[in-house]
Amino acid sequence: MPRTHVHATTTDTGQTNSHRTTTPPTTTPATQTERSAANRLRSTMAAVRLAFTWLGTRKTLAPEQRETAARAFHADRELLSATKSIIDVKHPTYRAVAAVRSEASGYWRTVTLPFPEAGIRLLPQNSLGVFASTMAGYRERLQLAARELAAEYDQLKLEAQRRLGTLFDPSDYPTTLDGMFDLEVSYPAIEPPHYLIALNPGVFEAEWPALEILIQSV
Repeated sequence: MPRTHVHATTTDTGQTNSHRTTTPPTTTPATQTERSAANRLRSTMAAVRLAFTWLGTRKTLAPEQRETAARAFHADRELLSATKSIIDVKHPTYRAVAAVRSEASGYWRTVTLPFPEAGIRLLPQNSLGVFASTMAGYRERLQLAARELAAEYDQLKLEAQRRLGTLFDPSDYPTTLDGMFDLEVSYPAIEPPHYLIALNPGVFEAEWPALEILIQSV
């Protein structure tokens, strides 16, 4: 904001005169350290986000089902929270798709470094090719496992109907499993953590050697 200053002067006759001067707002350009930190991060690291599309395996009980459960336990329906498992997660075909997700997530965490923004990790740029190829392989494996699960889908629903009894609801199940299991890798643009740069730009530079050691170990 502009600042206004009032200056007062007293003449030989004892009269006081005042005048105002306005100082325009000042802006502080980014320091050389800030620019260096940002450029170094952009030139050596890539941000990586891993996301999964996944079929939910649990459903909240419908109001009438919750009412039935409450009566069975002589409980107040409003105080009762209950879910049901609509797919047998111990079935070999479901465990196969879950295993691929676990492996892909583990690999992503192993070859990357933490970043303050949730869901994003840092990957050395010289590892991008290997990383992209590996994740493409995980995606192919996931889609293959999903097709094998889809081949058992009708049988899994029949088994769920037998085990759930009156809690079974056909509307809980999508018609097909097409598109229900997938993984996506994206590379968002990033900047160094603003809180670190703003509070003490020198800290980022001081910590960079340690970060380089971590990069080399990935």
